[in-house]
Amino acid sequence: MTGAVLLKHRWRSLLIVFLCLALSSCAQPAPPQQASITPTTAAPSGAGSSCAPLSQQIAGFPPALAVDCDYIYTQLVQIATKYQAREAGQGNRKPGHDGFASAWTVEILKQLDGFGATVSKDPFPIKGYAGRPAIVPAVNVEVTVAGATHPEQMVVIGCHYDGFANSTQSAYDDASGCMIMLGLAKALANYWHASHTWPARTLKFVLFDAEEQGILGSFHYVNQTIAGDRGQIVAMFDEEQNGVAYPARAFGRADQPFLPFITLTSPVGPSGLYQATLGNGAHHDQFKAWQDFVTRAIGNAFSIMHAMRPSMAYLPDQTQNIFTPAQLADSQTIQIADDNLGGSDEVPFTFAGINCITMSGNFSYYENNAPPWSYPFDQPEDTVALMNQYTGGSGAKSLGTVLSLALPATVTLWMLIQPNVMGVVPAPTGPVGTISDLPNSIQPGAALALSAPGSYSLASSTLSYSWDFGDGATGSGQQVQHAWESAGNYTVKLMIRDSAGKSVTIQKTVAVGQNWPEFHNRFNDFPPSDGFEPPNPAVPVPTPGPGSP
Repeated sequence: MTGAVLLKHRWRSLLIVFLCLALSSCAQPAPPQQASITPTTAAPSGAGSSCAPLSQQIAGFPPALAVDCDYIYTQLVQIATKYQAREAGQGNRKPGHDGFASAWTVEILKQLDGFGATVSKDPFPIKGYAGRPAIVPAVNVEVTVAGATHPEQMVVIGCHYDGFANSTQSAYDDASGCMIMLGLAKALANYWHASHTWPARTLKFVLFDAEEQGILGSFHYVNQTIAGDRGQIVAMFDEEQNGVAYPARAFGRADQPFLPFITLTSPVGPSGLYQATLGNGAHHDQFKAWQDFVTRAIGNAFSIMHAMRPSMAYLPDQTQNIFTPAQLADSQTIQIADDNLGGSDEVPFTFAGINCITMSGNFSYYENNAPPWSYPFDQPEDTVALMNQYTGGSGAKSLGTVLSLALPATVTLWMLIQPNVMGVVPAPTGPVGTISDLPNSIQPGAALALSAPGSYSLASSTLSYSWDFGDGATGSGQQVQHAWESAGNYTVKLMIRDSAGKSVTIQKTVAVGQNWPEFHNRFNDFPPSDGFEPPNPAVPVPTPGPGSP
């Protein structure tokens, strides 16, 4: 599914078996004729068209929340093509890595302006690929928007931004997921502004690093960065490789199958992968309700997308209805299954018993007997132009790419606004804020740095901060340090007051002397990859046809 799944070449066959079990079968829909991989000079009629504005509420989804389809695609072109070769841990040797993170951060803060979004960079050591030792730490990037009514609870939306040693744009895996996150930020901020609302729970957008080197960034995040807050995470959305998926047909041709849209959720049934923490079935009912919720979300997203784009032109010149009930019911096209693959950054969150959803397009390239339209993710050919070739028949902007980026964004948006996930409440008249992530192993006598990310007030630009550390000690300022002398649970309270006299009090329980369990990363059991994923010689990769993305 992602490069991390294929890091250990000798694991490939076993992981494909896991995938087959997760999706019930490895069988692919047989195309009426073999898909041509010869570049075509024509793109589908309507390529480059934007989605129509949503004119009415659908399934409780307000028109102001509708995703800007073209925005996601445009950001993908601008950022992925400019900041290439994003191998983690190489510093100035691979400047595209840090450049991508910086450009993404600037853009998401621009979209979230007016909601107090703050950025935290979290470096952690990595070894690097075999023969390519890391010279700098990897870095996770976290952007926080504080919730108005339950700031201590959080929803995490993540992607990974690193690539293999020989990667170029890594447009599909996984720049696409990171651009979907920008689209989510824009849609949410537009909606909050238009409706004078605010997220009820804290929202965290996270760029995970070193995923291709063994899902290292998300394991560090769950095992260390937020270990003390794991019980407060309501859901995790893994925005994986997308843009080569439904409603696109293979190579944009009307006589070829739809490319699959695949959704994996925290496993309802028995899972060998997660046996260590989920083996007793304690989360069965929780995960079953979550999977049912995800299924309903995808159905509602189809209704929303159909209202915004009811039809699409395919080569050579045939218009077909899309986002229809019949297509939704096609289990080969719209696949929803337990995550028994464990292919990306959802893995440590699932180990922690958190509701997770991973959305992805086609990932059959490394399978035996892979169909001819299997996209070569984790190969240097992974570019925006090639995505367009697979979805639209040329290198030019493809409506198939645009819409298959918009679909997972719409699923995520519908889920986020539900009261059991992020939720939406009236905009606060006073300040908002939250308390920074609680790490693992807070020991007696050791100073802990705390801050108030996401602090903001619509009524005032001046805020003051008063801390009560639960042991009789107090402090002030947006950033503080404190050491507790004895082990135990302490209720830390933070009061944020604005210049208008309005205030909010936030609290978290700090477990001093508690070492939270660290989840095992199976990729650490094997020697590191050399950073070059062998191509599948059975799947010819076309050269993108005429046209610029």
